[in-house]
Amino acid sequence: TEALFGGEIQQIDLAEQARRADEDRRRKAEKELRRRTVRRASQEERLIALAGRVERLWAIAARRLEVSEQEASRRIEVWGVPDALQAPPSTVTRERIENALADPDSMYQRLRTVMNAWCALSFWPLDRRHELPDWSEWLATLEDILGLDSVQTVDSERLVDQAGFDDLDLIERTERAETGMRSSVEFQVLHPWLATVREITEKEGFFHWELDFAQVFTRGGFALQVGNPPWLKVSWKDNELLAEEDPWFCLEDRIPAAEFKERRNEVLRDEGAYSRYLAEVSSAAGQSVVLGDSIDHALLSSLQLNLYPLFMERTWRSTSENGIVGLLHPEGHFMDPKAGNLREVVYRRLRRHWYFENEASLFEEVDHHTSFSVNIYGSSREVAFIQAVGLQIIRTLEESLVESRFGEKPGIQLREGGWDRRPHSARIVRVDNSVLGVWGRLIDDSSVPASQARLMRPLLQDHQDVLTVLAQNSAMSGTWGIRVSRCWDEKGAKVDGTMSWESAIQSSWNEVILQGPHFYVGTPFAKNPREVVKHNSDYDPWDLEELPEFCIPRTNYQPAVAREQYEARIDRWNGVPSWGYWRVAVRRMTVPGLVRSLVPALIPVGAAHVHACQRE
Repeated sequence: TEALFGGEIQQIDLAEQARRADEDRRRKAEKELRRRTVRRASQEERLIALAGRVERLWAIAARRLEVSEQEASRRIEVWGVPDALQAPPSTVTRERIENALADPDSMYQRLRTVMNAWCALSFWPLDRRHELPDWSEWLATLEDILGLDSVQTVDSERLVDQAGFDDLDLIERTERAETGMRSSVEFQVLHPWLATVREITEKEGFFHWELDFAQVFTRGGFALQVGNPPWLKVSWKDNELLAEEDPWFCLEDRIPAAEFKERRNEVLRDEGAYSRYLAEVSSAAGQSVVLGDSIDHALLSSLQLNLYPLFMERTWRSTSENGIVGLLHPEGHFMDPKAGNLREVVYRRLRRHWYFENEASLFEEVDHHTSFSVNIYGSSREVAFIQAVGLQIIRTLEESLVESRFGEKPGIQLREGGWDRRPHSARIVRVDNSVLGVWGRLIDDSSVPASQARLMRPLLQDHQDVLTVLAQNSAMSGTWGIRVSRCWDEKGAKVDGTMSWESAIQSSWNEVILQGPHFYVGTPFAKNPREVVKHNSDYDPWDLEELPEFCIPRTNYQPAVAREQYEARIDRWNGVPSWGYWRVAVRRMTVPGLVRSLVPALIPVGAAHVHACQRE
């Protein structure tokens, strides 16, 4: 018994000696690395070393994810396949896999900490500015998390590429010891601002594609991506945030700007409300900065923030060389004059463009007027895609693609009434650079290259042939000197106090501000607003047979500044206010499927309008 007991003590002593020896080696290596790093005078060298550390940790993390994916996959017996070719059963439990990936000291989680810290800087709370790291602290934090420079050999890289699950545990322990990495507990204590990073990360939910799908990107990217990204404009809605403190901001309709500002200041005098408000401001500002970054999102930098183009761009970055992307999304970028750079990339990647209208309620929870498109993208190449528009049901598209139909070609609606959903091969329109050139000559300024032309939607190939003939006419409307005015921007003119929401009947057209419902084809007397208007249905039609010889409609907006200021703020044609002419007003919103797509009317001298109408 004494011999056995003594032998056990001797084994413990040897294990302790080995542990202490490992610790001594680690400390010596850390000391030497820090001595070498301190000796560097150049921050550039430190940054280059950190870039090397990131690449090293990413390679280990990618291998960890790849091996974990293999070990976690279920073994499925395939009939007829020899046992030698069947995937071997895993010897690693799911619990071990989850623990390894969640280990805060792992290479995977260290990279996540650094990436979270970088993102969090854009969302930093305004009341914690004093916690922000300076440049020196930022570099020191990265070195403590990622480790210091270490020499990597071909053999060490090959070792990672071929490592199994248990091998990676040893590789990561060695990496921590030889590069002077601080433990997760140590670097959190040494750099307390990381606590705020954790709070911001929990709130914002940062997702790092290159890290969480590292094993996919080592293979070149995704072969197939399919999705319906969010159709959401990113904008600041002050009233909705303030309504969390005072519901009045959302219950009251069309609050005057001055009254809104006064009530807002009153709400924010409360310290708690002010703190919560600042937190949301920080979050919104960070979101705007990150999503609108002109370097990371160069194609989208000049556009109003919307989430769906961000997902388009993201899928292109993530796709493999021969990968395919299928997305269902809106069409705003195809017509936005500022989206030329984005359109150029879209056209080169498009393979299929199917434009749908929701008249058949394919999406029951979405309004039937809503339109969207199914888009198939591939790698960038010369423009060559096919499109079909005016689709409402899937069968129309499927049968138009597989059958060469002859006979009567479809239109928008049937002669007897109702939507024309008949399939026909003429619905498939082929688009290349020459077609883009036709579209550009018809609807774009001459300075816009054909590669960035706004998209047109001819229903049939025959209609595209007509457009080609029209484009050959050199005297198009763009050369006729037509003037176009937005007049008052509805939101901007309310904010700057040019006009206010108030129902009234003026005595002169000079005081009138028209909106879209006021006019229809050929008449500025289509509908008259009621005294209280909360919805677009709160208008009554005029009886034109009973219309008096002199009549001015009721208007919801009234001038709110002196006449001199009012006239000084409007655009001018030939030196006079643009409302000094008889003009043709056209509703900005058009619905191509209706009997009247454009809704024009002649409006009298003196009348103004909001930007929902455009006038010539």
